[in-house]
Amino acid sequence: MVLLDLIDELGLDVDVFTLDTGRLPEETHDLIARARRDYSAPIRVLFPDAAEVEAFVAATKADIRQG
Repeated sequence: MVLLDLIDELGLDVDVFTLDTGRLPEETHDLIARARRDYSAPIRVLFPDAAEVEAFVAATKADIRQG
């Protein structure tokens, strides 16, 4: 949130985005909603192709939820 605070305070024209792979914890979604409420910079949420994410997780065992 420090970067968003600076972007907002300085009135910078910055493209703010996050990548939602469908595996983000609920707390992250809550933080995005809070940031959208509290800051003037729009926050875009980008979604990769779900099939490609599943294939990557299967191939690399990179599922952080199983930590």
